[in-house]
This record gives sequence, C-alpha cells and structure tokens, in this order.
Amino acid sequence: MIKLTKAVIHKYKCIEKEQTIEIEPDVTVLVGMNESGKTSLLEALAKVNYFDQNDTDYKFNMTHDYPRKQKKAAEKSKDSIEAVTLHYEIDDDLLDEISKDLSFEYSCKTFSYTKKYDNSSTVVGIYVDFAEFIKVKLEALHLDVQKYESMFKGIKSKENFNALMTKLETDGEKDENLLVLKKLESYFPDDSKWNNPIANYVWRFHISPNMPRFMYYD
Repeated sequence: MIKLTKAVIHKYKCIEKEQTIEIEPDVTVLVGMNESGKTSLLEALAKVNYFDQNDTDYKFNMTHDYPRKQKKAAEKSKDSIEAVTLHYEIDDDLLDEISKDLSFEYSCKTFSYTKKYDNSSTVVGIYVDFAEFIKVKLEALHLDVQKYESMFKGIKSKENFNALMTKLETDGEKDENLLVLKKLESYFPDDSKWNNPIANYVWRFHISPNMPRFMYYD
C-alpha cells in the first residue's frame, strides 16, 4: 500500500500562494468558511490522479484552473508550470515485494509526485543502484559477473538491451548464456526517458499501479 502524507498546492484557482497540507494517518478534516478554498484544494488533489483517467474534467487546464491574476505572467514562461506535489509513503509489504523482485533490499520508503499544468508529471525519490542490481542479478543467474557487468553500462532501454544481445550473438556468445541473459530484458523500459532504467521499472511496475486514486464529489 502507498499512503498520501502531504500535499503541496503550488497554484490553483483561488490558491495564489503555495499551500502545504499535512495528511493525518487516519482522517483529515478540512474546516473553513465559505469561499475559503476548500473545494479548490479538493479539486486540485483529485486532478493529480483521478480514478477515471479518461475524465477530461479532471485534467489540469491552464485556462480554467490557473489563478487569473497571475495567468498572463505564467504564460510567458517556457517552463511547464507545477500545479500540485504529493508526498507518499510506501508500506513494508510493498517494499518487501520490490526487494524480492530486485533480489536486494529496496529502502526508498518515501517519494514525491508532481503534476504540472500540461498534465505531465515528475517523480522524485525512486532510486535503485543500477550497478548493484546488475551484479546481484548476474550472480543469481550464475553468470560471470566480471565478464558481463561492464557491458550493461549505458543500457537504458529495451532497444539498448536488444542491441547488446545482438552484439553478443554476433561475437559468438553461447546460446545458453544468451537465453539466461534474456531474463533481464523485462527490467528495461521501451523508452529511455529515465537515466536509471531499473528505477523506471520499479516506478512503472510496483509504485505507479499502487498509488491511491482520487474521487471528488459533492
């Protein structure tokens, strides 16, 4: 399980200055006068990871959602503007699941997820020691660590991985070794947007699917 621990609303509708809300471990209650921003806060949270990903009403929209007084100045910026950053904590069961998959301890218990007004996102706090991962996996597969580990430097995507396999095959690598090495293919993503492909793998297969989805209704 992954639990929300803190929300930072950068700017959203009537929220013109950054606001931080600590989330209680059991129940969090928002109390305030009418027009004080409670609805805006809940809407902003919902739009970060809404339960219905196809609902366009729960996507960030610069025209409708950004504070009007500051919109012109913001539009001049070439950078993608942050809307909300959420901080999460991973429970021990999921940490154990990730560690078992990686074959060594995964200890990054907390991370943050930022959603921007163009609905792109960034993740901070997901880390895996790539060199250690390769070493441990090669040992688990009973392969020569000294022979192969240096070959994985710079391998960031499935395309890179397959190119390495092709090179090894061309160089006359034994078929049985190639078959064993192929078991590592699933850990490499189809693209190379992250510098660390194994951290990307942990995000895509373990963390992202388990992040809480939000529902807003009144």
